[in-house]
Amino acid sequence: MGPIRCAGAERRTSRQLHPRHSWRLTWALAVAMALSAPLGARDAAAQEADDLDTASMPQRTLDDRAAGTASGPGAYRGLNPGEAASRKPRRPNRLTWVGFQPKDDGTSTLFLQLSSEVPFTQEVKNGKLVIKLEGARYGNPNTRRRLDTRFFEGALQQVTSKPVAKRRARRDQPERTAGVELTISFKNPADAREATAEMRPEADGFHYLYLRFGAPGVQVSPGQ
Repeated sequence: MGPIRCAGAERRTSRQLHPRHSWRLTWALAVAMALSAPLGARDAAAQEADDLDTASMPQRTLDDRAAGTASGPGAYRGLNPGEAASRKPRRPNRLTWVGFQPKDDGTSTLFLQLSSEVPFTQEVKNGKLVIKLEGARYGNPNTRRRLDTRFFEGALQQVTSKPVAKRRARRDQPERTAGVELTISFKNPADAREATAEMRPEADGFHYLYLRFGAPGVQVSPGQ
């Protein structure tokens, strides 16, 4: 006597395996695998994800995060001023790249690529340098990401940014214009000081704001 089959069971099985629901099964398996991994492995994966956040674009990832020389394995491999990797935005005041150029002597240059020239200010607050780009907006989502410079020789620890909304003057607060605000953290807060700054156009059609920093404990002179 052959096996007894139930037509209703076959119909339920076919519905469970329908392609529309296959993604749910894949997601459930992925969650189960993650939860079954040892705690140490999960911590390592979380740390790796955090390290990958050191770039605003894949080119900024360091081959060797322990190296910090400008010419070694940890050298900056992103965009260089004057060599645009993408088409210039049609709209003005767009921040399209935040780049970093370290040198072996501990000095460094942080440069901001913009679609047009914008006014900017510098202010040291609580051991950090705050750069305000007046009227600027992000040109792409990658520009919002944190730039981690702690593995390079130099005074800078990291660079973060945020959009700033316009605000009317209040009794206890002055008027504020809209723009993008960048916060530069230093490895030693005592090294926090204004950078030697210069805004100029380059051959690629973009404007660049160059912010030059001395080695730890040394301030860059305007002529450097």
